[in-house]
Amino acid sequence: MAEAQTQAAGGGGAGEAGGPPALEGEVVTYGDGGRVAQRSNLKAGVLEGLTTMFDEDGRVAQRVTFKNGLLDGPAVVYSKGGVLASSQYRAGKLEGETVTYDEGGSAVMRAPYVAGKLEGVVELYDREGRVLKRSQYRAGMLEGYTVEYYPSGKVRTRAQYKADKLEGESVELSEEGATLKRVAYKAGKPRQ
Repeated sequence: MAEAQTQAAGGGGAGEAGGPPALEGEVVTYGDGGRVAQRSNLKAGVLEGLTTMFDEDGRVAQRVTFKNGLLDGPAVVYSKGGVLASSQYRAGKLEGETVTYDEGGSAVMRAPYVAGKLEGVVELYDREGRVLKRSQYRAGMLEGYTVEYYPSGKVRTRAQYKADKLEGESVELSEEGATLKRVAYKAGKPRQ
């Protein structure tokens, strides 16, 4: 198991009554072999500003920004030097577009967030950037149509959701456009 050691630079602020002073300034956490595992900044013992985490090879693995101990600002995840995901946070909750990437750097998902919940159209992509699936969300729940596509761009399936449950007609189509399956739903259950 990896051992971690933490070293703080800077002075100590006022701690809780009778306790040690709160850490201030840069905090460096060390992993196996003395390698730097994480660099953070503390203000009155609370994360503030940029925190950077490193992988076993010393490369940046994550960069996140804190304000008053909560994620606030950009958050980026890396692998082997490339970006795997980028998000924005406000007061500890996802806010704005989150994008995930494959190892070649192509976007594989785009998802909009408002106050930590999915809000709007979420899209999934193949390696060539073609849309594979498009879903509509409201307040974190599926609301509206979800459509899956063939690589040709033609519709493969189309289903409608209301409050995260199938509602209305769900259709599966062949690439030529012929209906393969059709089911009507009410409150998430197939109609008889």
